[in-house]
Amino acid sequence: MSNGKVIDTHTVQVVCELAATVDETWHHLTAPEALAKWLAVSKTGIRDGGEVELLFDVEEVPEREKAGAVIDGTVSEFVPPRRLAYSWTDPSVDSRVVFDLEPSGEGTRLTVTHSALPVDFVARCGAGWHTHLAILSDHLAGRSPRPFLETFEAALPDFEAELASVDPA
Repeated sequence: MSNGKVIDTHTVQVVCELAATVDETWHHLTAPEALAKWLAVSKTGIRDGGEVELLFDVEEVPEREKAGAVIDGTVSEFVPPRRLAYSWTDPSVDSRVVFDLEPSGEGTRLTVTHSALPVDFVARCGAGWHTHLAILSDHLAGRSPRPFLETFEAALPDFEAELASVDPA
């Protein structure tokens, strides 16, 4: 399962232990058919120097449609299978997400750091990454994915409390 924390008023980090190799996890971060199983539809996949376009399913979370069902970005770091970073832009946010992968026992420790967020997006972003990584974890372990909205709503209060305890300085 994942462990998340608010780093500062503009950055959230979520760490997840996955039952998959680093190479398998990398595939799920970059290949269109794999991304669609846990994050969003990607028409081209994610590659070195490439553009990122993620089309999120807004059926379960209609408020996401207003906030940005489509995320655009540009890959800034591509170090297979260890590090991936790209800009994350929707109509109201221009931020950056970094994925760091490292072997952990028989699996992978995946750390997602999302930075340059407006303060009012931090808790929701943390709960979102927590939820997406929980779905990825379920998929890689061969379990049925948990429901997005229920998982998100259960995680949100913890991220809100973390954010409230961070010194804004």
